[in-house]
Amino acid sequence: MPSFFAELKRRNVVKVGIAYAITGWVVVEIASVVLPIFKAPEWILQVFTLFIILGFPLALIFSWAFEMTSKGLKRTAEVSTEQSITHVTGRKLDFIIIAVLAAAVVVFALDKFVWVGDKPAATAAVSEERPSVAVLPFANRSANEDDAFFVDGIHDDLLSHISKIGSIKTISRTSVLQYRDTTKTIPQIAAELGVATVLEGGVQRAGEQVRINVQLIDARTDEHLWSEIYDRQLSAANIFAIQSEISTAIAEALETTLSSEEQDRLNTVPTENLAALEAYFLGKQHMAKRKTAALAEAVDYFEQAIALDPDFALAYVGLADTYRLQSNYAGLPRDEMDAKGQAAIDKALQLDNKLGEAHTSLANLRQRRSDYDGAEAAFKRALELNPNYAPAYQWYGEFLALRVGRPEDALVQSRRAVALDPLSAIINTDFAEALDVAGRFDEALAQYQKAIAIDPAFAVAYLQSGLIYWWARGRLDEAIPWFEKSISLDSGNLSGPVLLGLIHLDLGDHHQAEYGIHRSLKLGPDSLGPNWAMERLYLYRGQEAQALEFARKALTIRPRFAYALAHLTNHDLKAGRYAEARARYKQSYPALLIENEPRIDGSNYRAAIGLALVLPNTNEQERADMLLDRSLEFIRTIPRLGIRGYWISDVQIHAQRGEQEKALAALRQAIDQGWRTYWWYYLEHDLSLESLHDEPEYQAMVEEIKADMAAQLARVRAVQARGELVLPQGK
Repeated sequence: MPSFFAELKRRNVVKVGIAYAITGWVVVEIASVVLPIFKAPEWILQVFTLFIILGFPLALIFSWAFEMTSKGLKRTAEVSTEQSITHVTGRKLDFIIIAVLAAAVVVFALDKFVWVGDKPAATAAVSEERPSVAVLPFANRSANEDDAFFVDGIHDDLLSHISKIGSIKTISRTSVLQYRDTTKTIPQIAAELGVATVLEGGVQRAGEQVRINVQLIDARTDEHLWSEIYDRQLSAANIFAIQSEISTAIAEALETTLSSEEQDRLNTVPTENLAALEAYFLGKQHMAKRKTAALAEAVDYFEQAIALDPDFALAYVGLADTYRLQSNYAGLPRDEMDAKGQAAIDKALQLDNKLGEAHTSLANLRQRRSDYDGAEAAFKRALELNPNYAPAYQWYGEFLALRVGRPEDALVQSRRAVALDPLSAIINTDFAEALDVAGRFDEALAQYQKAIAIDPAFAVAYLQSGLIYWWARGRLDEAIPWFEKSISLDSGNLSGPVLLGLIHLDLGDHHQAEYGIHRSLKLGPDSLGPNWAMERLYLYRGQEAQALEFARKALTIRPRFAYALAHLTNHDLKAGRYAEARARYKQSYPALLIENEPRIDGSNYRAAIGLALVLPNTNEQERADMLLDRSLEFIRTIPRLGIRGYWISDVQIHAQRGEQEKALAALRQAIDQGWRTYWWYYLEHDLSLESLHDEPEYQAMVEEIKADMAAQLARVRAVQARGELVLPQGK
């Protein structure tokens, strides 16, 4: 008499159980990804999973009671041992299990590395371990409509208070403001913002009294978790006291524990001057617009706040951030703006060295001075102090993407910023930029479109969209409308006319290029972009002396500017001034010449390739080879195309090494993939490619690009003749 376990094995019950369990897991995993795409309610997946679980014992019972025979399905009791073919069925089940296991591995890999980026943001956000809350704009219940701004100030500062609690995820003000006067339900709002709870309330101001009533709502049940009414005499101290009490009550309601440091931060009063607080709020609102005129107004408001309360640390932070943005957007002198910003940050940290916002601003200033280790340390300290400060994640991600070439790390930080402020146009734009740097161009373009949907007048998103078409797709004719739209929305931004001028040089129309470049120089005569663009314009025209003059000025403005270094290096090499060329690199990038094993990353690989062209002439071939090896190793970790692509750096490296076939093959690949960025400079002026100039294959590729540019320019002129401004869609 066989044992019970032997009989289980003979009847294939164990194998059926294994096959069912793996298959059930695969089906549930796929359903968890597919159902949200069709916006199916969560209960459908729950019911579906329940049926899969209930089916498991039924499958075991069925495999015990029935057997597959050559004549069909029969009860096991009716099949003799001689007639049984369970061993054949078992072998088939073995193959089924192997196939299902393979499918499970595939699904696991997709879930780990692919689907994770495609799941809806709200679902990912709600699944965070931290409790989460969105504080909706407060209702103005005062008789005076002019009190609306005061109410907004109360709301904004309460958000700042709650964000100091690291154990609670708090949605930023930019996103929650979208729900002012909304008709959407609390569950709808919570789903869109990716939170589990929502705080709503109102403020009533009457003479010297203020009443604030708030209620915390569970978004899943739409039930109140906690509510309170605060009646106090109107003063800055009382306002901040109420906000601290509300923040503490929310923490208790969400069953989180405040650290002593968090409790101290909640009890800190940033200013006792209500007028200063209101000026600070206005400054932040204008800074968020990222337009040149609005940034100038933001400076005025922050200065008003400081004049009203010289000890208001956050106002100094806002002032420093705006100075930095003014040098980026309005072309104000970078050194001057950075000096002003540093003074403001020093004051803010002197007043409060545990202010996460101030450490974020410090990080931004450090990275502009190429102190990348110091910048990263400051970003990490900022997030330690204020884990809900969305701009810290935003700017940290931007630093990782644009400065040091760590695109995957940048995406992590950028996603966190979006989770905290999902309806911010600038944060969505910077997330798109991180996708661009990672080589995910279609996703980046879609994200820029999301930013435009949030704010159709947000000029930066149009500008960045144009760069996708130019630097990632080689469609200069389709990039131009995006640049023109951006300029129409913010005529004071230098980047628009600079890029419009440079793209016309690539198209071969230096007359149109001149218009945009001269316009940018008038806007920012001491800014890097316009001076570099003038250098390119004169070089294109063959006016070498004037081009060199602007190259030198560009390098004075930014001593580590690799493109100006490359032009001046070419000029020195032609004249045999090898020592001068080497000295210039030593001044701008000392580590490349001093350190035995310099770190090559996104901040210096172009300079390393340029320096390698000089060093054989100063009897330093070994260091030149090392720089080329390390540069090639680094660029293999980043995309060829896009805003921080390496473009044809591999062609330069192979050509410098005398590897003609590899250089030509790399150039062929670059052209086929869509590289057209500054093509005429590299292919006609860059000395590192000089050894290729006489190659028929090289000459044919140059003519191919020229023909493509002529065709694209013809399309541009046809559109301009019709007076159209049509933004490309769906490509």
